[in-house]
Amino acid sequence: MEKNQLKEVPAFLPPNLEQLRLSRNQISKIPAGVFNKLENLVLLDLHHNKLSDGVFNKNTFKGLKNLMQLNLAHNILRKMPPGVPSAIHQLFLDRNNIEDIPSDYFKEFPNLAFIRLNYNQISDKGLPKNSFNLTNLLVLHLAHNKLTNVPFISPKLEHLYLNNNSIERVRRAGGSLQVNKSLRGMDLHVGKNGPRITVAAEEQG
Repeated sequence: MEKNQLKEVPAFLPPNLEQLRLSRNQISKIPAGVFNKLENLVLLDLHHNKLSDGVFNKNTFKGLKNLMQLNLAHNILRKMPPGVPSAIHQLFLDRNNIEDIPSDYFKEFPNLAFIRLNYNQISDKGLPKNSFNLTNLLVLHLAHNKLTNVPFISPKLEHLYLNNNSIERVRRAGGSLQVNKSLRGMDLHVGKNGPRITVAAEEQG
């Protein structure tokens, strides 16, 4: 059902459905209860639509107990969506207009391993200190935002992408990267247009 002219998520979907791909439509509405019987759904792709903050509430994704991947990229969100299922592993919210992340937002998702928040409006002010200090987080995309500092990150994080922010220096001693021995690489620019730098963790002998 991708690349059609759908205006809302269709109702009466088969309860044994495991993947629902609705990208590149004109969806601006998610009817109440439309996901209630989709307990087998593991992937929901709604990227490239017209979804705004008012579409989502704490019950929007009710019923999606086993959802592992949620893609809401390329919409018109300004806030983090409420009610995301706690089983989620991968969350894609890039290319929206998100400005801040509520405190402890990600603490509801113990299995979250991959977050993509590129091309938003997130600044240091809108990012609580421990937002990404998550037990199972492995990959974090924060490129093309408004950050001036490297955020505090999980000790298990392996890949961090911060290019095209306003970061001018990376702290080593006593900084946020020091706790991150498993970090394999970090991609960023110095300032918005500065030279590219790759900061890699030291190899363990």
